[in-house]
Amino acid sequence: MNLVSTLWDLSADLYNVLHPKGFRGRLLEAGESLTQMESDPRSLIRWGDGETLILLGRDVYFQKANTRLQSYMKRILSDYRRGVSRFYLAVPRCYLVESRQKLKADNVLHVWKHSRLVFGSMCSRRRIYFDANMFKATALFPGHYDRIMSFWKSCRRLIVVHRNPDIPRKHFRQAGIEGIVCCVPIPAENAFDAFDDILSAILAALEEANGFSVKYDRIIVSGGPCAKALVYELAQRGYVAHDVGKFFSSEEAGVL
Repeated sequence: MNLVSTLWDLSADLYNVLHPKGFRGRLLEAGESLTQMESDPRSLIRWGDGETLILLGRDVYFQKANTRLQSYMKRILSDYRRGVSRFYLAVPRCYLVESRQKLKADNVLHVWKHSRLVFGSMCSRRRIYFDANMFKATALFPGHYDRIMSFWKSCRRLIVVHRNPDIPRKHFRQAGIEGIVCCVPIPAENAFDAFDDILSAILAALEEANGFSVKYDRIIVSGGPCAKALVYELAQRGYVAHDVGKFFSSEEAGVL
């Protein structure tokens, strides 16, 4: 491990000792996050432990470290902190607000200590943060699946970015959603290596779907840390894109 990584580890350990209660910003719960998204259509980027690892210059098991991707992570945090973003940022609320003692007892402090440091030192407590769990449709979040699918059902057209387009297509068929314009495939591993090609394919689909509307249409992206960079670029261009993580593997849908 190099010196920079060692310093990050030591800093994270020290931060969590000095701030055992975690991040105390304006963090919405999952249900509140959905309500806000419904009332204010804007792009959404979800942040998890993988994004923190990329920010630190480390590999994720399905995405190797990349300096360009790392710069996107920095810009996402910086833009959001300064209030100049065109997206909402969703964070792992339960791991940021839980006490250090509880996380240590659950043997997950080592996973989340760096994220707690990042949000405690690099993010504004005045900004509203969504809950990244808003796109988890499991027994812990009853009703989320139907609520989200209903939200997309009101859209006229959708562009979907996913490693296996047949999976979201099956979800949409089950929900009676017929407005899919295009499905853009994304690699399951090291997706950012194909970032420019994926972004170009999305932009081409948008150009072909003449008159794609901010009010009525959405771009749905599932693709790990690469999805964050894609949503960032699409939001900068004025489109509304949602980073949905593993939503299409939701237990409620029965499509695993």
